[in-house]
Amino acid sequence: GALSEEAKQRVETLARHTELGSGFSVATMDMEMRGAGNLLGPEQSGNVSAVGFEMFCDLLAEATAELRGETVQRDVEPELTFENTGFLPEEYLPDVGLRLAYYKKLASTHSQQEVEDIAAELFDRYGPLPEQAEDLVRSMTVKALARRFGIRGIEATSRSLTIHLAHDSRVDPDVVVRILREEEGRVQLTKDLVIRKRFAKSEALGVGGAIRFLHRLGSCDNKPSIL
Repeated sequence: GALSEEAKQRVETLARHTELGSGFSVATMDMEMRGAGNLLGPEQSGNVSAVGFEMFCDLLAEATAELRGETVQRDVEPELTFENTGFLPEEYLPDVGLRLAYYKKLASTHSQQEVEDIAAELFDRYGPLPEQAEDLVRSMTVKALARRFGIRGIEATSRSLTIHLAHDSRVDPDVVVRILREEEGRVQLTKDLVIRKRFAKSEALGVGGAIRFLHRLGSCDNKPSIL
């Protein structure tokens, strides 16, 4: 079928920037076309970097697929809602292209070890991570674990944790039952597969509490990654 005007613009941009190393130029122009605004400046949204940034990094592949008349299939990504998701400060990593690359790498991980390896690389190359970057690393750890277990969404505050499972989530039901018994009413499982936990004062809260609870959910994880 005929390409939409937006698709034509995207493909024309691709054609104008075909030289080696021009991927960043194409991606940023594509974002501008879609009205994405400034995602990489100091006023960037931590939520974007946590739950949706990698989508922008795949725009060119989508444009090419649309040009070929293909239907683009996207895996369901875990949605994270945190009070503080973190980001890479411009003062820590001034090069906008490098920040884009590290956002992409962090958001595409599928294990806590992968996230920790990227954090170690940042430390080795650019020095100790500032607090905002540490927050981002913790958020991406939650996302990697959620992706591994097939969790649709996670909301974490200083008071509670909510985890949205799917029918095909790779979480062992026996582990969930065991946690429900251990928590003695502090954790509930609803009929629509939502786990809710109230944090005690002595527990890790927020994102830290989410990571700890996900480790408990995966304590009998002998299943392959959901990739």
